[in-house]
Amino acid sequence: MAAIVLRVGILALVSVITVIAVRVGQALVRRQQRLVQRATRFVGTAAEPVRILAFHTEDCTQCRTHQAPALERVAAARPGQVRIIDVDALAEPELARQYRVMTVPTTVVLDRSGQAIEVNYGLANTTRLLTQVDGVLAGATATAAAAS
Repeated sequence: MAAIVLRVGILALVSVITVIAVRVGQALVRRQQRLVQRATRFVGTAAEPVRILAFHTEDCTQCRTHQAPALERVAAARPGQVRIIDVDALAEPELARQYRVMTVPTTVVLDRSGQAIEVNYGLANTTRLLTQVDGVLAGATATAAAAS
């Protein structure tokens, strides 16, 4: 009986520690996202209302097999409205540092002015990216309507 109580106690302790670790990790990611959103604006031409910085490395299999096809589907779904900018995180360490890239793939969704609106650490699927892109496009439309 004492052994069962000890095992249940250990299991409860491990569960509590796991929950705390997950919450701390989530808080860290949210903090990094807020810092990126306040980062210096991306400098470049703004022909498209939305640009996505797609951070990868040469040896990142997930970047090639999952993230790149998702980005291609986003660009195909919003032709002329989205530009995908591939960034090798190792070849562009300053840019990776500016956008606080912690892992690859990382995608940063920028508005027309180059302001980071959304940051995705790890794989971002097509649905998530389209939702983020549509949010930026809706904001751009609202801003244009208010200006006229």
